[in-house]
Amino acid sequence: MTGRTSLDGGTGARVRAVIADFFSLPPERVTADTQAEDIPGWDSTTHVGLILAIEEALAIEFSVDQVTDFADVGELAATCQTLREQAGHAD
Repeated sequence: MTGRTSLDGGTGARVRAVIADFFSLPPERVTADTQAEDIPGWDSTTHVGLILAIEEALAIEFSVDQVTDFADVGELAATCQTLREQAGHAD
């Protein structure tokens, strides 16, 4: 776990947009505190599809351990930010 990232700009906002689009939700429904159980349809099967959508949208690649190593969207966004920084991507 790498902490939490705001969803107001940069990588956090992009993660929010991907999640909202993936689950056909308004973006404001996705917050840093949002957990999988808060979103109808976010189960183990759709989680895999969501991770792939985030990887494609952000040009990152999660390790097997990172795929489930977050408690909420804020932690997911923080992991994405770290991966983008490691890959040399600037927001």
